[in-house]
Amino acid sequence: MTTSTIGIAGYDRMKARTLAIARGEHSPVRGEPKVWFTSIDSFAKLLSEHYRRLLELIAGEPPRSLTERARVTGRNPSNLSKK
Repeated sequence: MTTSTIGIAGYDRMKARTLAIARGEHSPVRGEPKVWFTSIDSFAKLLSEHYRRLLELIAGEPPRSLTERARVTGRNPSNLSKK
């Protein structure tokens, strides 16, 4: 199993960090979060039983395309393409 570090910060702070990276003013170091959430509530939604089952499906059978991901999960492709 892979362990991921997450970050929780307000939208303005995440935007400022992203822009600093784009301008070359900040270089993420090993161990810094690669995935960010704007609140603990938004992160908690990801941990719901429904989404955990979806993540397990995708982790067990990584899809090669959005169409395949929709087939594996039984969901509409438009519900799976959000970043």
